Amino acid sequence: GAGGAAAPSGVKFGGTLKVGLESPIVNLDPHTMGFGWEIYGAAEHSYSGLVRADNSFAPEPDIASSWNVSADGKTFTFTLREDVKFHNGDKVDSSDVKYSLERILDPNTGAPYSGFLRPVVSIEAPDKYTIVIRTDQPYSALLANLSMPTMAVVPEKEVASRGNLKEHAVGTGPFKFVSHLPGSKLSLEKNKDYYREGLPRVDGLDILILVDPTARTSALRSGDVDLLDNVPTKDVKSLQADS
Repeated sequence: GAGGAAAPSGVKFGGTLKVGLESPIVNLDPHTMGFGWEIYGAAEHSYSGLVRADNSFAPEPDIASSWNVSADGKTFTFTLREDVKFHNGDKVDSSDVKYSLERILDPNTGAPYSGFLRPVVSIEAPDKYTIVIRTDQPYSALLANLSMPTMAVVPEKEVASRGNLKEHAVGTGPFKFVSHLPGSKLSLEKNKDYYREGLPRVDGLDILILVDPTARTSALRSGDVDLLDNVPTKDVKSLQADS
C-alpha cells in the first residue's frame, strides 16, 4: 500500500482493528513458521524484510531503500535505510540482515522456507548499510522470494537472550507485540517509530482465534470482530444480505 495519504472524507484513522482468525497461532518466530495463517496473521504485521510485495506482488523497497543486480545475475547489492528501528529501540544495520538470512539458511534453525534461498552462497556486510548476496547461478526469483514475510529481519540480541522468537515477536514492522494467549488472542499495538510515513492507520490489532464456523459468523454479526480471514461458506449469502 501507499504511504501516508490523507484520510478520505469522513474517515477517521485510529482505534483497534479486531480480526477473527480461523486457525490458532502457535509460533510467532517468522523464520520457523510453516502455516499461512501464522504468516499473514502475525509475521507480516510485526516484521519487515529487505523488500516487500507491492499490490501486484512485485518486490518494492522495505528495509532496503534500493538494490542493483550484477550483469551476470549472481550478485545482488542492497542499500539499507538508515532510519529503521527494531521494536526494542535498537537501530537496524547490515549485521542484522546478514544474521537473519544466515539463520534462515542454517539447517539447525529448521526454517521451512529456507529452500527459497537455496542458490545463495554468501551474504556479506561490507559496511553498516550495505548487504551483498551472491548466488551460484543467475537467480531472478531472489527478490520475490525475499519479499516473503518469512524472510524477516530479526535482532540477533533478542534471539540470543530468548533462545528463539516463538513466544515474543521483536521486529521492525508496523505493529509491536503486546501479548499472546496461544489459541485465543494475539494483541499488537501501533509502532510509533515505523519508518513508512503515515502508517499504520490503526492504533492496534487484536487477532482473535475463532475455530468454530458458527462462532466466527456470530462474532462478525455482533461486532466482536471487524473482519474475518475466512468466512464460512454456508453464511456467505446471509452475510451479503445483512446491511
